[in-house]
Amino acid sequence: MKKALLLTTLILSAFISNACIKHTDLKPDSTIKMDGTTMFGQGGGVDFDNDGNIDCSFTWYWFSGGMGFGGWQMTINANDSTTKYIVTGKDTLQFGERIVTPLSQGKSIDATDNWAYSQFGCALADSTKLNFSGLGDKYIGVQFTINNKVHYGWILVSFDSSATNRQLDIKSFAYNTSPGLGIVAGDTGTAIDTIVVFGKGGQDTLINSNTLQMETTITPTAAYNKELEWKVDDTTLASISATGLLTAKKVGKVKVTVTDSCSGKTDDTTITIKPLPVGITKEKIMSSTTIKIYPNPVNDILYLEKESGINYKTAILHSIEGKQLKAYTFEQDNLEINMKELPSGLYFMVLVNTNTDLREVVRITKR
Repeated sequence: MKKALLLTTLILSAFISNACIKHTDLKPDSTIKMDGTTMFGQGGGVDFDNDGNIDCSFTWYWFSGGMGFGGWQMTINANDSTTKYIVTGKDTLQFGERIVTPLSQGKSIDATDNWAYSQFGCALADSTKLNFSGLGDKYIGVQFTINNKVHYGWILVSFDSSATNRQLDIKSFAYNTSPGLGIVAGDTGTAIDTIVVFGKGGQDTLINSNTLQMETTITPTAAYNKELEWKVDDTTLASISATGLLTAKKVGKVKVTVTDSCSGKTDDTTITIKPLPVGITKEKIMSSTTIKIYPNPVNDILYLEKESGINYKTAILHSIEGKQLKAYTFEQDNLEINMKELPSGLYFMVLVNTNTDLREVVRITKR
């Protein structure tokens, strides 16, 4: 269980709650100053997931030499044994703590790294080995748990151990909210600025019982730090999957909303669900063993090829409103239909069987 530790007051200038890279920028930096009179001090509490409990904090120790050794040490402490740090080999400093490895921007942080936990913390530096001191901005690789699942993160620090200005500055931190997935030192994620939702191909109508893939336009286009959540305002009219596939249940108007949990950006659109066209009571997508209809979606020419002996006599093209546009007769096993001049959108091809007059319907999308 996480334990609340003494920490300095942190002012968060940016906190992005998401299901991707969660980044916290500290403005001003959280600073721990060391002196030669106080035995130890704590500060710089890091709460990766902003749940109010500190995951790790920093502690400095000062010993006067009365115990056979003297000097100072700066450590990073863990809330429990599941919180670990990337360390250098099995080396330790004068008080026995493992040595934290200073990481540069771009270093991958994941399960393959050399991780260590110490009850009394892992050391950034001490009087005998300066390590982080004087290097400027460096990263600490962190492994910790949320709900018993391992997460990986980084903390950006700068450490100065000079006699005139002995202090540690904690500047920012981030972690990957997907359990088990690594993170790159310095990665703050590229969040969404704007999001626009629409039906595939710009379609805003849907025939009852059919499906429509919802799509989004996102800026910047390089925004990979995203996780989209879909919902509809009336589940009696339609349902929507986690990937944005809308399935119509009955006639009406349904509002589809998409929310990016990384940035909080959201957008919605209304899809009109229409009844099946007059005279079409059911849909059946034809098996390729009976007839081939391609390409679908189509730009210009639509090809129909039926197997010899399959008795389709007529192919009737309908608009999405049910209006019959043109009927075509199978003189042979192949049929070519020119759709070049037709507007983009959804159409129905009704296939009439010679012997039974059974009407089977195929959806056709015109680009």
